[in-house]
Amino acid sequence: MLQDGRSFEAELLGSDADFDVAVLTLRGGANLPQAVMGDSRDLLIGEPAIAIGNPYGYGHTVTTGVVSAVGRALRAEDGAAYADLIQTDAAINPGNSGGPLVNIEGRVIGINMAIRAGAEGIGFAIPVEKARRVVAELMDTGKVSPVWLGLLGQGVDERTARYFGLAEPAGLLVTEVAPGGPAQAAGIAPGDVVLSAAGAKVEDAEHFQGLLRTVTAGETVTLEILHGGARRTADVRAAPFKRETAEALAAARWGITVREGGGKGLVLAQVAASSPAGKIGLAPGDRLLGIGGERVNGMDDLTRAVLRHSMHRSLILLVERGGRGYYARITL
Repeated sequence: MLQDGRSFEAELLGSDADFDVAVLTLRGGANLPQAVMGDSRDLLIGEPAIAIGNPYGYGHTVTTGVVSAVGRALRAEDGAAYADLIQTDAAINPGNSGGPLVNIEGRVIGINMAIRAGAEGIGFAIPVEKARRVVAELMDTGKVSPVWLGLLGQGVDERTARYFGLAEPAGLLVTEVAPGGPAQAAGIAPGDVVLSAAGAKVEDAEHFQGLLRTVTAGETVTLEILHGGARRTADVRAAPFKRETAEALAAARWGITVREGGGKGLVLAQVAASSPAGKIGLAPGDRLLGIGGERVNGMDDLTRAVLRHSMHRSLILLVERGGRGYYARITL
């Protein structure tokens, strides 16, 4: 329903929870009001910012503040990491998320996204330039492709930190670089340590992957790395994480090859005998229903699960055999 009282039936073209963005087609819509898009690339610290949304169900609520910072990184209550956000002191509460953040001219500069638990006057928004790319992809394909930088790694422990002369055990030790991938093109090699990504200090492998969750395909991510004992920066262009890449990684790291399961998970087509999956007794014909606590209904789910868990040293799978489900842990 619009503010003028008109209502329309709508069809969902696509949505993405990470970006809090959905694209709808209104049936029979005409003379529709629309927000004017601004430019989030030249924001000034201290310029006015206005958040619009429905906090706690109170519709069309407007709160005001200023742009407090840009390029901020955030770790949410659920552990999820985000980078390259606009920070504002305009009140952003549950219900504001997904609403516009506008400048003094009423032009959209961001999409309200999250609040910092336990703090007042700290809200975050996704820059509108990033949202434009998300909307274009949703309109084109109905979904937002996950991205990666073409590298795998593991967290830096105390021993590794001492070896590299680091003050604390933090960062990502690069163990593999995809041939011809973005990381290799940027000069990153196995043995390098990623210290920061998009301006945020990297805590561990999971944190590094989280920082990429709101990065779009083609976006440049600046990494600070330790390479050959010297610190330097590398600009890496994020690439779509394709289904073929996910299948290859699942086979190489976990030892499984899968096929569609007719709407109920995926069926294991092959299991390498000496692989992590083979060592715990998984076999062809088993049905894979979940990875890392998330349901797997098709190849798109597998692609996202492989990307999210490809750097984990152990992983819980939900497997069905003979009509009975059970949990199995694979260890790399």
